[in-house]
Amino acid sequence: MNKQVGLYAARLVAINKMTKDIKVVGPPNIQFQKNTGNFIIHIPGPVDRAFYCGEDPKLIEFYYREAQIDKIQYGVESNERVNVAHLKLGITIPMEYIPDPRTVLEDAADMEREAKDRALR
Repeated sequence: MNKQVGLYAARLVAINKMTKDIKVVGPPNIQFQKNTGNFIIHIPGPVDRAFYCGEDPKLIEFYYREAQIDKIQYGVESNERVNVAHLKLGITIPMEYIPDPRTVLEDAADMEREAKDRALR
């Protein structure tokens, strides 16, 4: 991350309804290490069918703020309602597990099959 901006919010939305928020969280739900740029965002649940929802896929968007970065209070409780209209969109990512658990299972089965083939030869 650019050290001149501050991560400020994350928003979960459905592709079919990009103007309607499913969940929005701000600085109270963010653990951010300014020196490394690493962060963890806690989105309170439950969120029904957030991952791999074929008919209505979900996205997570990360928003940042340029002004007064040092004044962002991460992890501090607040009653402030986050309005992403006043923030800048940094990145949008599909809600998927990485690595995909299905791929991990398939890879394990392939490796087992190859090991058996080698043992038979």
